[in-house]
Amino acid sequence: MTYRIDSDIFCPYDTLLPIKNDVNIEDVWKDSEVDSIIQKKRLPILWFVTHCQTDSGREKHVNELRRYIDVTQFGKCNDKECDEKCENNQIEEHFFYLSFENSVCDDYITEKFWRMKKLIVPIVLSRKAAENIVPNQYFIALDDFNNTFHLVENLQFLMKNTSLYKKYLSWYKYYKKTITPFGKTLEDCFCRLCGRISKPSTNQIMNIKEWWEDKAECKAYNTAQRSTVKFKSYSILCLLSLYLYGFYIE
Repeated sequence: MTYRIDSDIFCPYDTLLPIKNDVNIEDVWKDSEVDSIIQKKRLPILWFVTHCQTDSGREKHVNELRRYIDVTQFGKCNDKECDEKCENNQIEEHFFYLSFENSVCDDYITEKFWRMKKLIVPIVLSRKAAENIVPNQYFIALDDFNNTFHLVENLQFLMKNTSLYKKYLSWYKYYKKTITPFGKTLEDCFCRLCGRISKPSTNQIMNIKEWWEDKAECKAYNTAQRSTVKFKSYSILCLLSLYLYGFYIE
């Protein structure tokens, strides 16, 4: 049970839920609402951040971005707090949100990415990290561009051409705007895990280190940090496996 899509129990922070015929009208964005919010946007990039030094080196990428474009920052790293009301207001005013994770691994996107459901376009560090979770046309990836300046040029172009910008928000026509609390997501994951315990599994991972580390293709800002990321994640996975095994044999 991990965030990886190739896990037996895929447990993401959130997901896009398709709109069905019996959908509650409160769970979907109206065209008029989307257009109204786009009209309110006047600032380029928003960033909420708690961890100031990361394995992904996201803070260095943000410093590079600031050479060319304004980045509005909130969180512990600059002692600028922003409650839920403040957050919603900031999202309405900004075109893009930096969904830069503290580690860059396949399928690893956390709650910060899902602010997209509030109608802001997420920017990720790596397209490969998110493309299995969300269709490519709904987010922007830093590594799609030769350099940071070319990314900024594209962002400025989209800010001036709202019809093209709106295409990144076009998910609202097909998916609900409902944000699922992670606690609820985790509860569902454990329910599915319990359902699998008593059932035989044909999926066997003979080398957990190879599957968890090598196939995740985690990237860090330097190799020393990458080793630390691997060791920590592998240790946590082993402890979780032992705990679940102990739970099962009882």
